[in-house]
This record gives sequence, structure tokens and C-alpha cells, in this order.
Amino acid sequence: MYLSSVRPAAFFALLSSVAAQHPDDPVQLQTRAPGFSESPMQPSQAMNYPQVIYHRDYEQNAYLSNLVGPMSWLKTLTEFRNRDYRSSHGFEAGKWLLELVQNITAPNPAIQVREFEHKFNQSSIIVTIPGKSNKFNVVIGTHYDTPSPTANDIEYRFAGANRDGSGVVTHLEALRVLVADRFKPKNTIEFHFYAGRHGGNLGSKAVLSSYAERTGKDHKVVAFLNQKMTGYAPISRIMVCDERGPRTGVHGELLQYTKNIVQVYNGHEARGDHECSERAGDYKSAFDYGIPSVHVAGDLLQPYYQNRIENPNDRYDDVNWFPVLRHVFFTISFVIEASYYG
Repeated sequence: MYLSSVRPAAFFALLSSVAAQHPDDPVQLQTRAPGFSESPMQPSQAMNYPQVIYHRDYEQNAYLSNLVGPMSWLKTLTEFRNRDYRSSHGFEAGKWLLELVQNITAPNPAIQVREFEHKFNQSSIIVTIPGKSNKFNVVIGTHYDTPSPTANDIEYRFAGANRDGSGVVTHLEALRVLVADRFKPKNTIEFHFYAGRHGGNLGSKAVLSSYAERTGKDHKVVAFLNQKMTGYAPISRIMVCDERGPRTGVHGELLQYTKNIVQVYNGHEARGDHECSERAGDYKSAFDYGIPSVHVAGDLLQPYYQNRIENPNDRYDDVNWFPVLRHVFFTISFVIEASYYG
């Protein structure tokens, strides 16, 4: 389904039924994944996430969501020859994205946008929505560079529409809605747009290592949501990486918490991806630095994943926009819920 505009009425039909079942009380869902045991790689990862509560007062957030911005932004992103982290095109894409983020957040002067420079061409971009407390941070992350089909050719054509242009515009739209709604979180919220994912998670490693250095009793990243490739989902459900532990970088308790949010806000059970260890991305960087992480995506188990996303045929015209809006709604819901942690 290719849509020029979508109203989230279907979402609210689902939300209304959930709210009717659970009027004002916390939804009684699992808070610990069955069979989960802590890995020695995650010394600070024992978490106690709260029950998921449907915050009706933020219903208006979804009404603010639309596809006007995402479609325009993705069109521009895919018009760069590529977004290789080593190329001049990747550098220019990063500068364009930085300016766009600054424009989106401009209505709220309290929001901070900074460029995190690397030794390679691209910079990562960090957006901070200050919370009432600085003790806990929630990070929403994705990357904006494109894969490298060949090792040495940095002039190849790769539009990177779904991988990961769709994830980028999903987070941009969620950010725009939160800014428009003058959202004031309890915990500090950050949106990260990483460079150099396809060089070996270069951007996320550099950024998150600095967070690990200052993690302690007075500051802690309590959740890292990595989301990408949201523009293809024929199953009409959000997919989460269901493979927990060091191989994937997925934290069991945060995984269950994320599934609960999907169930309450999106009105369906999340689909589990049990083959995500080979694709471990920026969420693995978070896990390795002791930060609870979870990975959410569109449908990666269909033939489309290999036939389109893994090669230059990943084009703008093939993006399915209804799943993008679904993930925008989920992202907003995750931010709202996680902002109440602690």
C-alpha cells in the first residue's frame, strides 16, 4: 500500500479497545522475559521496567503524525548518490540531515542538537530533549549511511530508501511530533542518527562509549531503542529481535517491555525475529557498553530483504508508507512510556 497521506484512525480503534479493557490501571503484562539470564557482558543491565500504562493525555500525539515530512525527507535522502561514510556524498548527506534536525527542533529552544565528529567523513547527530531529571536517559537510535557493495568504490549508486532511510524519517517524524506537542519528559530523551554503521558500527561505538564512561549512580541510560528498515512490513505487525544475549545485543527485560508497549499502543502482538544475530547493528554497541538495548524493524524475514535491501535496488518508490506511520506511532509511544522510568 503506497499512501500519500494516512490518518491514524485505525490505530485509535485498536487503542480504544485496549483502553476499554484497562481504563486507568496499569496493564498487567510480563515485565521479565521467560528464561532470561543476565550475561556477564552487561554489568549494569539488571533492570526493573514499570508496567505499561496507556497515557490517554498523549493521544493527540498520533493525530499530529502524517507522511508529508517523511516522504519529502526520504526523497531528498535517496537523491544523494550514496551515503557511504567514506564518500563526499555521505558527508553532504550528513550536513543536510543536521540542518533538517535543527529546523525540526527550532520551535523548542530547550532542545539541544550537536554534531559528534568522527575520524571519517561523516558525523553522527545527537538530539537531546531535556527531562525534569538528568539521572536517566532514554536513547532512540538509527543510522543514516548506506551499505558498501564493493570495498573500494565509494562512487557507486545506492539510494538506501528502506535501509535505512525509512528508519531515519520515522525518527524524524516522531521527533517533529514531540516538538510540536511541547512534550516535556520526566527522563531526558535523546535521538541519535549514527554515521558509519556499515564500517562496523563506527558511529554508535564512538558515541555510546562516551556514555558508558559517565554511567554511574547519578546518570544511567535506561533504554536504547534501535529501529531501522521500517518501510516494508506485509505482515502488518512490528517486528522485534527476539534473540537475547551477547550475540545480538538485545536485553531480555527491555525486549519484553517493548513487546508490551507494542501490544498496548499499537494493538497487536509484536512479531519475533529469531535470526537477527547475524545482523547485529548499533544496538549491539549499546549492549557491549552495558546499556539495555532492543532492536525493532519492519519485516526482515521476507525475500524482499535479500532481493532489495541488500543491493542498489532499494528505491524510494518501493517504500511502503503505512508501516512507516505505524513505526512513528510506536516510537512516540515508546518515548512516552520510557520517559516515566524511575
